[in-house]
Amino acid sequence: MSLHTGSTGLFKLPLELRTIVYNFLLIGTQSPHVNLFYCLAADRAPTQNTTMRLFLSSSPLHPKFNAEVSILRTCKQVHEEATPILYQKNTFTVSLQRTYQRHPPMWTPASWIHRDINLLTLASYHAKLFTRIKVFMDEMTGLVPDTIMMLFPALRFIHPISKFSDGHLRLRSREIGAYALHKFSTSPNLKLTCSFGFNWAEHCSGDEGLTADKERWFSQIIEYKKESNGVVWDRLDDGSYQERVVNRWYIPHFGPHRELMKRVKNALKEQGFDQNIPLAWKFRTITSDEKPLFLVIDLEMKKRQNYIPCEIVGAFGEISRVEGLDEEPEMDSHGLTG
Repeated sequence: MSLHTGSTGLFKLPLELRTIVYNFLLIGTQSPHVNLFYCLAADRAPTQNTTMRLFLSSSPLHPKFNAEVSILRTCKQVHEEATPILYQKNTFTVSLQRTYQRHPPMWTPASWIHRDINLLTLASYHAKLFTRIKVFMDEMTGLVPDTIMMLFPALRFIHPISKFSDGHLRLRSREIGAYALHKFSTSPNLKLTCSFGFNWAEHCSGDEGLTADKERWFSQIIEYKKESNGVVWDRLDDGSYQERVVNRWYIPHFGPHRELMKRVKNALKEQGFDQNIPLAWKFRTITSDEKPLFLVIDLEMKKRQNYIPCEIVGAFGEISRVEGLDEEPEMDSHGLTG
C-alpha cells in the first residue's frame, strides 16, 4: 500500500462524492462469511484464556463477497476513509468453531495469506468496526452471546440463525437460539431479528416429538407441477432418456410454522426471556426444484404486530398473505399465485 495521501483523481472530488464511490465499491450484495475459531493450544492449562482468531472463509459453500476491496490498497488516505464503510455497512455472516490447532486444519499460514490476499485481512480492530452480522447458532453453545458482544462491541444489528435439529449438539439448537436471544435482548441499542429453519432433509435426532410432527407434516405435502417449471431428462435402463416436468413440493397452509413457533416461544420462556419484550413473527416456506421444502420462522424484537406475514417462495410464483396471530384461514386448492 502506498503511504502518500494522493492529490489527483479521486481526491479532486469532495469527501461526500468520494463516500458515494466507496459505498458503490465496498457494499456487496452478498454477505461475506467469517469463521471465528477458538484456538485452544494443547499445552495450555484449562484455566488459561483461549485466543480467538478470525478467518475469512473462501469455502465454495459460501458466495464470494462481491465488493471491490482492492481499492483499500491504493493509498493510506483511501484506506483510512473507506475501511469504516466496508466493515460498518456490510452484513457479515459469522460461524463459530473450536480447534486445538494454532491454525484450523484447512488453513496454514501460507494458504491463509494466499486465500486472503484478494479479499480481507481480518484483525481484532476490524471486528470492532462491525455493526451488522448474521450468526449461525449451531456450532457453539452458551458462549455465543458473550463472545459475540466481546468481539463486536459496535454491533447495532444482529440476526441469529438456528435450526430445528439436534445433530451433535448437547442442547437443542432452538434452546441455544432462545438463550442467545435472551442475552442479546438486554442490549438497549441492538436491533435483533432471528430465524429458525426446519430442513426436511435433516434428521431430528434426540427430539422424538419433532420427529413425530415431521412425519405428520410430511403427509400433508402436495406435489406442485407446472409446465413453466421446466423439464429434466431422466436416463432409462436402456440408455435412452425420458422427459419429465420438474417437481416441487409445498404444504398449502402454515400449520407447521405455528407449531414450530410454539416451540420457540416455550424455549424462550424456559430461558427466562422477558415476556414484556414485543415480538413480531413471520412465516416462510421456501421451495426449489427437486428438493425438499424448507420452513423458516422469523421473529423481530422490539416490534409488536397483530398479524403474521406468510410467504411461499419459489420460481413457480409466490404467495404472500397475512394471517392473524390466532388465525388459520383456509387457502384455495393450490394456495399459489403466478
